[in-house]
Amino acid sequence: MNQAFPTPRFRRPVYWFVRLFGGVYMRLALGVQAIKIFNEATLKEELAAFKGGKQRLIIAFRHTAVEDAPVVLMGLRQSHLAFLYGRDALNWAGNITKFIFPRLGFIAVQNRATNREGMEYLRLAAKEGRFPLALAPEGQVTYHAHHTAPIEAGVATLALWAAEGGRDVTIIPVGIAYQYNSNTTAFVRELLGRWQIESEVTLEVESPYEALLYACEETLTLVASYWDIDLAKMQGSFIERRDQLCSLLLDMGEDLALLSRGSGSIIDRLFRLRFKGEDTLFNHDETHMSALEKAKHAQLKERAHLYLRINQTVDVLEYLDTAYIIEAPTPS
Repeated sequence: MNQAFPTPRFRRPVYWFVRLFGGVYMRLALGVQAIKIFNEATLKEELAAFKGGKQRLIIAFRHTAVEDAPVVLMGLRQSHLAFLYGRDALNWAGNITKFIFPRLGFIAVQNRATNREGMEYLRLAAKEGRFPLALAPEGQVTYHAHHTAPIEAGVATLALWAAEGGRDVTIIPVGIAYQYNSNTTAFVRELLGRWQIESEVTLEVESPYEALLYACEETLTLVASYWDIDLAKMQGSFIERRDQLCSLLLDMGEDLALLSRGSGSIIDRLFRLRFKGEDTLFNHDETHMSALEKAKHAQLKERAHLYLRINQTVDVLEYLDTAYIIEAPTPS
């Protein structure tokens, strides 16, 4: 059984290890070759005020890609940061992450839910103010960079906790941009080539613009076919049909997870289903279970594997948005 909310205990040797080898990891594993900071004078000024004990500091960054947190951590050299991360990350990120995150003082939280254990760690870190806190204010990963999601209420609560010691609290919003390739057309063709191999669908159109539109539509068709859903009954724009498909998939997942259907937005439902599966697979102590209880729990775990696959499918589909696709794309 994993500890869902491991105790954050900052360890300087782990910190120096990450500082020494973090850049290598970013280049080789994540493909991030360089970081450029804009408005650096403002950042340095606020960090100096934090280090001088004049204020508490919260770094609020747009989180749309897996590289975001490492980019913020390695790009901000003047101070270590205490990151908030989804508690489920430790179940899939590997043993190294399980070891490093708590020892960097990072704090596990549960999105769209209240948990006393995680909240206590978070409140203590906010009040002590040893390091600036870093978090995604829209609630872990957001799917798109061209519009913002509502800010989670927890950000305000965190700021109030940080202010309990009588100091001012500053929130610095951080936007992150990536340039994946200076030749956008070549980059898109490479992605479409991978899509054709993995989907086993041949694109009959020539232009990247038409190919991307076709691939998005065909992806909906493939997913609907796999889960025996009649896509032809769905009406509206691509986004509307995508969300109808995602909603039906979540219905199936919630039934398997023995949850009530359709409570909240798609992302609310996605997180609820994800944490139910994570708890079923990782957070039950079977040591003192009877043979019957173990057999029943084994069945629940089999179901969890299936509805977590549904959850993953919805998670990927929500990234698809044809509004991004234009006939004359730019590197951004």
